[in-house]
Amino acid sequence: MLKYRIWRFSGLIILVYILSRIDWPQMRSTIDKANLFFIITALILNIPLVWFKSTRWQLLLAMQGHSIKNRDSFLFYSSAIFLGEITPGRLGEFVKAIYLKQAGITNTARGFSSVLFDRLFDFFLLFILAMSGLITIAPWQNAYIFGWAGILCAGGMPLLFLFSDKTERLISLFYRKILAPKIPEGTQDGVEQFAKGFRKLISRRLWQAGILTCISYALFFFQCFLIAKGLGMPLSYLEIILVMAMTNIFTLLPISISGIGTREAALLALLRPFGMSLELIFAYSIGVLLVFFIGIGIIGAYAWWVKPFSLSR
Repeated sequence: MLKYRIWRFSGLIILVYILSRIDWPQMRSTIDKANLFFIITALILNIPLVWFKSTRWQLLLAMQGHSIKNRDSFLFYSSAIFLGEITPGRLGEFVKAIYLKQAGITNTARGFSSVLFDRLFDFFLLFILAMSGLITIAPWQNAYIFGWAGILCAGGMPLLFLFSDKTERLISLFYRKILAPKIPEGTQDGVEQFAKGFRKLISRRLWQAGILTCISYALFFFQCFLIAKGLGMPLSYLEIILVMAMTNIFTLLPISISGIGTREAALLALLRPFGMSLELIFAYSIGVLLVFFIGIGIIGAYAWWVKPFSLSR
């Protein structure tokens, strides 16, 4: 347990080290030159970003036979994204299932199945793009080997639906061991309800959720591109896609809050080969934190105020 707690502070330790290496006068000069128009535009685009993601989740719920209002879907999702940003591994996003229970839409266990599917769409796309980045950018020697291996593994993911019974058992095990202890419901009954919800989502209609995933991430990467543009970084949209996909996969490690420290370490490793200074890379990281953590945090705080929830219910 002690070792785990120490690992949770790894991101902070990394951040302190990076801060000790920064030339602060140059850092200030870099920030002063930033074009705020691009940063503000990226902030505003958080609204359609959350809307596309909440619409995808709404579609998954509809596939399970549950109806949720557009407004509620947006508010629940906004609040959950913010909680995900401040929890290791973004587990806070599973709070959407608790919202569903309190709104009388479905039970928590079945709600978890929709949330997990929703997160898997994000992870699958990011993983494919991250592996493509290892092949294309090759941030270290022989990185392409890991990239091709990852893509081959990802290519086998659709096979999970051909062996849905075994997949269901694996997912149920994840629910029982990781998620169920965190919610006030009977575990055995919860596993059964979770499995039922999972079965409902194995459908040909998943292609629609796939399209919404691609649209939402095209927008997310465009926001990242705007931040880079605002700081004068010489990166193309495609390069931003690959760099941020690899960075986001790395920040999923449960060793920091909001990816603080791990994000900076990943960006340094990926962008230094482009000839960028430590100060410019760190300024970009601040921009990403501002747009997606502070920006979505404001939306999430409003959503929480409008639609609060309680774990005790």
